[in-house]
Amino acid sequence: MTTLVTQPTTDLRKWRPFVGPQEFALRQPDNTFEILFGGSRGPGKTDAGIVWNATRKYKDKYGELKNVIEHPGYRSLVIRR
Repeated sequence: MTTLVTQPTTDLRKWRPFVGPQEFALRQPDNTFEILFGGSRGPGKTDAGIVWNATRKYKDKYGELKNVIEHPGYRSLVIRR
């Protein structure tokens, strides 16, 4: 018997949002401060929150566009029950 072992990926290019609320939340402009995502169990609220946090952009003091997670003051909180 062969056991299938999968490795988690951190490559966001392989991840696709669900059409609907997930896609809508991820299309918000970069100056959006926070998103609130509610609803019953499933489909992918935590995924959308994590991807939203990881892909936002900001302009540094030189006007260069960078990922927000590179900012020295960056803090993020994803709460799940």
